[in-house]
Amino acid sequence: MKSLKHVTGLLVVAALMLGLAAGPAPVHAADDEVLKIDWTDLIPKEVSDETISELMEKGAKLDEENDTIFYDPKIFPMVKTLNGKTVRIPGYVVPLDMELTEIKEFLLVPYFGACIHVPPPPPNQIIYVKTKKPLNLKGLDYAVEVTGKISTAIKESGVANTGYTLESKAIVPYEEK
Repeated sequence: MKSLKHVTGLLVVAALMLGLAAGPAPVHAADDEVLKIDWTDLIPKEVSDETISELMEKGAKLDEENDTIFYDPKIFPMVKTLNGKTVRIPGYVVPLDMELTEIKEFLLVPYFGACIHVPPPPPNQIIYVKTKKPLNLKGLDYAVEVTGKISTAIKESGVANTGYTLESKAIVPYEEK
């Protein structure tokens, strides 16, 4: 197995290549408006690329038994102003609670294969999604757009630790415009 430092370094490079480093702050909207956000909006704008790299190295914990890396979600900065806002964000589904083809709980991640091909993205780049109406997908390689109320509530699972939780109201196939 590769060293934890090596794998963490690769993750930082991948995150920077995907544009996941500090981006614009979300637009402030009225409580009933839907904010269209992207993954950079989940990282506080004052957080630098170097800070993300340091946190990934400091917060990584290796589960040698399962050959998996988990990040401590308590040390990663979240955008607290998003709490209670209704947002719409595109991403890919990593099922957590699934019966046949119906998915009731899942992780929303910024790129295909995240969390499945370890190591996972940092917790401020993973959203735990709970849905009342089960989601049916043709396959996990299809992007979706999720709308719902977001909060900075930590969720720890056997797949990855998340910094955000979203109660979904709508999930539709994502179509890039």
